[in-house]
Amino acid sequence: MEGHEDVYCCSGCEMAAAIIRGAGLEAYYQEREAFPPRPEGIVGDWDAIPVTTGPDGLCEIGLQVDGLRCASCVWVTENVLQRTDGVAEATLSYATGRARVRWDPGAVKLGEVVGRISTLGYRPRILGEEGEPDRGLLIRLGVAAFAAMNIMMLSAALYTGWLGGMDPRYVALFQWISLALAAPVALWCAEPFFIGAVSGLRHKVLHMDLPIALGVAVLFGHALVVTVKGGDTYLDSMGMLVTLLLAGRVLESQGRRRASEAATALAATAPATARRRVGDSVEVVPSEELEVGDLMDVAAGEELAADGVVDGGHGNVRMALISGESEPVEVQEGSRVVAGSVLVDGFLTVRVSAVGRETVLQQMADQLRLSADRGVKPALSDRIAPWFTGITLLVAALTFTGWFFLAGLEKALLTAVAVLVVACPCALALARPLAAAAGLGAAARRGLLFRSGDSLLEMKDVSLVALDKTGTVTAGDLEVVEASGEALRIASGLERFSAHPIGRAITRAAVERGIPLPVAEEVQEEAGFGIRGTVDGQEC
Repeated sequence: MEGHEDVYCCSGCEMAAAIIRGAGLEAYYQEREAFPPRPEGIVGDWDAIPVTTGPDGLCEIGLQVDGLRCASCVWVTENVLQRTDGVAEATLSYATGRARVRWDPGAVKLGEVVGRISTLGYRPRILGEEGEPDRGLLIRLGVAAFAAMNIMMLSAALYTGWLGGMDPRYVALFQWISLALAAPVALWCAEPFFIGAVSGLRHKVLHMDLPIALGVAVLFGHALVVTVKGGDTYLDSMGMLVTLLLAGRVLESQGRRRASEAATALAATAPATARRRVGDSVEVVPSEELEVGDLMDVAAGEELAADGVVDGGHGNVRMALISGESEPVEVQEGSRVVAGSVLVDGFLTVRVSAVGRETVLQQMADQLRLSADRGVKPALSDRIAPWFTGITLLVAALTFTGWFFLAGLEKALLTAVAVLVVACPCALALARPLAAAAGLGAAARRGLLFRSGDSLLEMKDVSLVALDKTGTVTAGDLEVVEASGEALRIASGLERFSAHPIGRAITRAAVERGIPLPVAEEVQEEAGFGIRGTVDGQEC
């Protein structure tokens, strides 16, 4: 509790308060919109976690911070970290919950930096680790759904009693049970909407949660009065309204989580292990153990674990992720190759030139993360959302006044609540950022990367597209256009065991035409030159 003499529930909260006041951030207590969770202990040896060290000697790491409740949580976390001795830079995105911290390892340890976040009541974890969903929101949804379903069943019994008659004692019993079930829905499950509404009013902003909060408060207040006096309530509508709105927030949260994890999925396309040449032998090592200058052997069908230059061998590499071309690119000694590309045929020895976060693939994933963290520019819908909320409140007030004089208080209340709920600008305010986040994730999963959400949203204004190569718009599956049956039979016999795209297309065409594949002997395939062998006793 806050006052002249502060009392704390635990030593962790007392430590968090001391950190905040020591950093001169007392304004956090006046600006916050929700109370953070109770501090939890740090699990694991954070100082043993690999980090990136820059040329300036500063270490850098990305963290996922769970438990953020409002923009004030981001503000106090950033300021506490930035005012920590040894921390050079700290940024935190409320949209994705991702933080990036740069610090001097000689002045402060990573465990101490993470401890500052943990003592504030939030849960830091390493990027890429599976995080727990917002349990609080899920529990609220579960309670609201359970209560709403039971209220609906009780309401159905009451509605049936209108036709066949029902003992007034049972009517009163069902109404009181419905009110008891609706109480936690209105007072606890709908709390996020009340917090948003009150916070907006405190900062003189008409928050989009305000119409929802008013609607829930009016319906529950009306039911409370009517249940005491005797009459019909509309608690079933209130319960279902809160349940559907909470379900929408859960789906939105999951959508943003999937979108933010698209970059992790992109980075995961690189293999976890590599075959490193050591003298005259080869050893299998984790990809992160590769160093610049190492020699890496790559066989046909394998993915490259690092960027590098071909030191020996010859083959065809599929580099669609970088070039956009679906056809493999021929590489030989001196050619540059990148992590994540696939060696279609041949055999390569690659001298590593970049590993880890320095590879092109990781840089693309980092750019995608920055795109998800970067907010979209305010659009017309964002600017008019507060005005739309004000108009909604005004129309609801006029509706209440008109129906009050025409049909009485009860009809006026219900009609005004309908206006508040139906005209709430939630979709108007959330459509643009949610569409951008979902679009970035969907595009990344299909190999298309955007620098920002604005770039994706501005695609609607594009009227002309210039393509530098046709491979960016083709399916990437070669087809045999014309060939005689005998030529196709011989060629398919040679290519039946080849992994080359042309060989697969020839074999597929023969199978589709029903041509039996002959058995070829003495088959030799040379990357970049072709294939030879003996079919039906004749050398081909």
